[in-house]
Amino acid sequence: MIKNKFFAISSMILLITTENCAQIFNYGEHVVSDNITVSTGSGHQLNAGFHEGQITKVTNTGTIAVNNGLGINLYSASNRKGRNYLINDGTVEVNKGKGMQTGSNGIIENNRCVTVKNGADGVIVNGKNSQFVNNNDGTIVSTRENSKGITVSIGEAINNGKIQVSNKGIGVYLQAEEGNLLMMLTE
Repeated sequence: MIKNKFFAISSMILLITTENCAQIFNYGEHVVSDNITVSTGSGHQLNAGFHEGQITKVTNTGTIAVNNGLGINLYSASNRKGRNYLINDGTVEVNKGKGMQTGSNGIIENNRCVTVKNGADGVIVNGKNSQFVNNNDGTIVSTRENSKGITVSIGEAINNGKIQVSNKGIGVYLQAEEGNLLMMLTE
């Protein structure tokens, strides 16, 4: 009887903690093509591997609409030594909240379009050994006041694609104590 109650309680706790993520990805390679809308919590979460050399790699080919919360979170707790790697081959539309965010040991590459409106954040780079690369075919669109296409706090950002800014939006926002911003401008 006591074992059954413990199992029921632990099952409820598990449901509560994972309910706000559309999908949680652990060590290995994954492709996600689902179209999702995030209104609270995280849409997708990548968890870095526990050991050095373990990579959690996700390629997004779907559309992620963020109305609040966080579209994709690259998470790395202090006890995890692996890396997270996200390739965006889909579309991320951020109306409020944050589109993609990486903590320590995370890399985000954008090959498609990230659109940011209404004072939201498109991509946040905030962790030791973290990086964002806007590749040749990648586009960041920041429109409306205080919308930030790319925010760098700790880590680096490299732009080989396009950054379009209008209506008092911000293309790149450097909010760094330790971060480096590397911009490669191409015509």
